[in-house]
Amino acid sequence: MTATSMSNVNIWKEVATERERSARYMTFLSVALGFALLATFSYSYASAFRYSGLCAQIEAANASSGKNVREMTARLAANYCS
Repeated sequence: MTATSMSNVNIWKEVATERERSARYMTFLSVALGFALLATFSYSYASAFRYSGLCAQIEAANASSGKNVREMTARLAANYCS
């Protein structure tokens, strides 16, 4: 091989190495974004579960309370529960 062809081979090896690094970085980034999406979904699901539990407790307190507490729980239910 001549000096020019060796230089071309080295250039192509560098290009291939850069592409491999880019592919690894994109894979890492995709996995990290997947975990972030999973964490966001888990948090939203847990929040919805807590709110539904809170609304159930408000409704139970509304049923077994005096007039003042019923008015307060009715306002809470109207503002936070659908």
